[in-house]
Amino acid sequence: MMNSGLRICLLFAIPALAGCGDDSAEADGGSPDAAPRLDAPSIDAPSIDAPLDAPSADASADAQPNGWALGNVQVVTADTRPGGLTSLATDPSFLYFNIYAGPLKKVSHTNTIVLTVMPRDPSFDDRYEMKIEGDFVYWANHISGGGDPGTINKTSLIAQQNVWTATGLNGPKLLSYGGGYIFSIDSSLAANALIERISLDGTGRQIVFDAGAGDAILALTADVTNGDVFFARWRAQDTLFVLRANSTTPVSLAQLGANIDYLLFYENQLYVGATPSLYRVDPTDGSITLLAASFASPITSMLIDSDGIFWVAGGSAMYGCYLDGTHPVEVATPVVQYFTKQGTLAYWDDYQTIYRRTIVHQ
Repeated sequence: MMNSGLRICLLFAIPALAGCGDDSAEADGGSPDAAPRLDAPSIDAPSIDAPLDAPSADASADAQPNGWALGNVQVVTADTRPGGLTSLATDPSFLYFNIYAGPLKKVSHTNTIVLTVMPRDPSFDDRYEMKIEGDFVYWANHISGGGDPGTINKTSLIAQQNVWTATGLNGPKLLSYGGGYIFSIDSSLAANALIERISLDGTGRQIVFDAGAGDAILALTADVTNGDVFFARWRAQDTLFVLRANSTTPVSLAQLGANIDYLLFYENQLYVGATPSLYRVDPTDGSITLLAASFASPITSMLIDSDGIFWVAGGSAMYGCYLDGTHPVEVATPVVQYFTKQGTLAYWDDYQTIYRRTIVHQ
C-alpha cells in the first residue's frame, strides 16, 4: 500500500553539482567503453597537505565541521594505468582497486605500498562492483550485447582463479545481496527490464521480475535477511516498489514525489536518493522520513555504516551526514568517481588518482 505520510527530520542545502557522465558506459558490440579516465574532465587535484604515511586527523579544530573530525587528504596512488579504475572495495586490512584492462591491486590502510593481487581476468573481462568477503571477491563484468555475454563471478584471492562464473546475463549491474541470493538488473539496451537472481554458489539463475519492453529498472536493493527486493522503474520513477520474497507480484510501497535515483538497505531501513532529496523509508509500511535536501544532481552511489550516510551526487563530490540526517559534511571534492569506506578511513578517486582521509564521527 502506498504511504503518503512524510516525517521531516532535517533540511539542509548542498551546492549545485555538475554531472560527469556515465563512467560505466558500454560500447556497441558488447565491450566496455574506452578507459573511464580518458573521458574525464580536466580537473585540479585536491590539496594534499599530509605526508604519504598513515592517515591523521590533525586538521585544526577551527576547520572541522560540526560533528565530524576530518583528517588531511592523502594520495594513496596516482598510478592507475593503463586505463583508470573500474571498482574500489575494502576489507579490514586493505583497499582493493581494479585497473581497467589491467590487474587487481591492493594497498594497506596504514601505508601507500601498492601490491598486485592478481592479473587481469583470463576472459579479459574487467571487474566492476567488487565486494570482498574473506578470501573471495564477488564482481560483475558489466558487459552487454548479442549472446548475453554478461557474467557474475566469485574469485579466490588466494588461488587467484574463479570459484564460479554465472553466465548468460546481459550487462549485470546494481548487485544486491539478500536472502541467500545475489540480485542484479539486466541492463542490456534491448531489454533493460529484468531483475534476476543467482544463489551464492553461482547456480539457480532466475528472472524474478520482468517489467516489460522499454520499462527499465532504475534502482535496486534487497533486504539482506529475507530477500525482499526494492526497486524503481522507468514508467513510475517516483514510486518505490517491493517484491516480497514469497511473492511474484511487486506492489507499490511508497511514493516519493521525485524521481528515484538510488536505493540502499541498511539495518532494516531503506535509504532512497530521489533528486533533490535523501529519504529513509520503512520497508514494512512505507512511511517516509526526509533526511536531507537539496542537491541538484542525482545520487550516483551511496554507502551507509554506523557513522552515517555517505553519497556522491552527480559525480562532483562526496557528502555525508549522521544516520538521522543531521551534521552534513563535504568529505571529498571536486570530482569523485568511486568511493568506499573502512572504519574511519574514506577512499575515493578522481578518475586518475586514489585519495584517502580519516573521517571521525564525534
